[in-house]
Amino acid sequence: MRRTVAKGIAGENATTEQMERINLFTRHELEAGDVYVFTVILCDNEIDRDGERFPTESLESLGELFIGKTGVFDHNPKAENQSARIFETKLITEDAENSLGEPYRCLKAWAYMVRCEKNADLILEIEAGIKKEVSVGCAVEQVLCSVCGTDQKASACGHKKGDAYDGVVCYHELINPTDAYEWSFVAVPAQKNAGVTRKGLPFDGDLKKLFEENRDVVLSKFELMALKAQYTQLETLAEAGKTYVNGLRRDIVKLAALTKPQISGKTMETVAAKLEIPELLELKKAFDESAAYPVPPQLKKSEALHRDNADFQFKI
Repeated sequence: MRRTVAKGIAGENATTEQMERINLFTRHELEAGDVYVFTVILCDNEIDRDGERFPTESLESLGELFIGKTGVFDHNPKAENQSARIFETKLITEDAENSLGEPYRCLKAWAYMVRCEKNADLILEIEAGIKKEVSVGCAVEQVLCSVCGTDQKASACGHKKGDAYDGVVCYHELINPTDAYEWSFVAVPAQKNAGVTRKGLPFDGDLKKLFEENRDVVLSKFELMALKAQYTQLETLAEAGKTYVNGLRRDIVKLAALTKPQISGKTMETVAAKLEIPELLELKKAFDESAAYPVPPQLKKSEALHRDNADFQFKI
């Protein structure tokens, strides 16, 4: 005798097409009211908290591998932890970009569980948003470094995930999935957007946009490391910029002393300190042109007089 409970609670009944897919996994044909169907985001092409990510091709492969895979808790493969099963997947492309500037893509799955006394509380927790974060367990053929392309499964390259190398942040690309073990309800998933419900797109690393929106954001450890690397680079560039500007101001003071000796050095230093780079460059260009065509120095009065009277002098 089939024992289903609370057919009317939580969620919508499965469609006829969905029931056809679901019944491929059952020994006896179930009806729409016997199952609870929900959708879940398994993974995406964003860099996760572990500094790893699935490119689009890997997501496509995982979509096929996860058909029929069971959902458990905390990646514990005990049979008693089996709660749901995936019967359909689809690669979704959204009108947004990930932190690498690529179109944001995620692997969406449709799963079902039986409406029974055992699952009643879990169904309610899913509907209430308590159980929503998920994580996937799978195997891949290669784990490539984003900096040098070395397969980490063959030999470690030494590049550290989250650190930047010549402007490139290190992360690992998960290439060519070979198997999908299970998907799990977890408290903190590696991929922060994975789960029954999505809270929005990931933080894309655009600090200016973040400040303009004036919103709260929670950063993963990897994102924090990436921002730290970005800050270090900006700090280095800022120091180099200060050195350049100070050198530009010193050059202007020297050129002013050469071409405009009537202006005191102190006055010129004060003026140069208040100017920005475009103004400093314009002023330096003007001084450079003046220095290229110097004004001949005037003769001393006595020397000039001696020269003017030279033709009227004669020796006795």
